[in-house]
Amino acid sequence: MKDHTGQQHVGVVLLRAFPISDPHRAISICDRLGHEVAYIDSVEELPLEMRRMLETELARREFMPTILRILNDPRQTEPSQWEILTDRGETTIRLEREDDVRQFDEHRVLVTDSNGIRYQIPDLRQLDSHSRRVFDRLL
Repeated sequence: MKDHTGQQHVGVVLLRAFPISDPHRAISICDRLGHEVAYIDSVEELPLEMRRMLETELARREFMPTILRILNDPRQTEPSQWEILTDRGETTIRLEREDDVRQFDEHRVLVTDSNGIRYQIPDLRQLDSHSRRVFDRLL
């Protein structure tokens, strides 16, 4: 990638400033040392081909499955083990502490398992009643 001065940067990394609350805004392009070489205020302002390339790279870099359903009835003690269905299939995760489940607004939730993998729930209202009850106990 070339910056505004024409200097070539190899091995750049894309970083979202607000990956959960505002994923299409505030994208930094950083060099190997972590120095910002470019900033994108809004992905939506980019030409279509460049936008597609940027979103493809960000998707490769970020892995955040969506929880579709909780299959078991996790214990209310810590740590707890959850059997979940995600948009990537069924898996079992372990939550170490209560703050592993964070609500970002009225309906969005982020769950971080003991391995640091983040799972999203874009809208709690879309979950089945059992899954909503589990989150009602935590939030």
